[in-house]
Amino acid sequence: MMDPTAEGLEQPGDRETATVSPLDQLPEHTGRRLGYSAWQRITQERINRFAAPTGDWQWIHVAPQRAARGPFGATVAHGFPTLAAPLPAGASTRQGVKLVDAEQRNGGVQITVGATLEVHGQAKPVCVAEVVFRYHP
Repeated sequence: MMDPTAEGLEQPGDRETATVSPLDQLPEHTGRRLGYSAWQRITQERINRFAAPTGDWQWIHVAPQRAARGPFGATVAHGFPTLAAPLPAGASTRQGVKLVDAEQRNGGVQITVGATLEVHGQAKPVCVAEVVFRYHP
C-alpha cells in the first residue's frame, strides 16, 4: 500500500469523513460532503491480478510494450473496476461522496449519494454518478 501523504497526493482535510447515526438524522445532512477514499495507485500488478479471475488478458490491459503503441500510450485498467474510464497504469484515483438527498421512506431512509471518481492531476473527474440506497432498521 502506498503512502499518499508522502507522495504529496493528499491535502489537509482530504480524509475527513462523516458519520451519521441514527438513520433518521440523515435528512439533516443533505448536501454534505461525506468524505474521500484514500488515493489508490492503479499499478500494472493490480491490473494483472484483475485479469486472472476474469480471464480478460487482452493486450491493452496486460502487455505494456504493445499497449505503449496503442491508443492510450500505456496499458489501461479493465472497464469494470474503473467504470469504463481508461485509467493508465500508474494513475492514482480516489472517490469522493456527497449526500445528495435523504428522505424517510416506508419506515426506513432512502438516500441518494453522489460519487465522483477522480484521477490525481486531472482537472475533470473520470466518472460522476448517483447511487440510491435504502436502509431499514
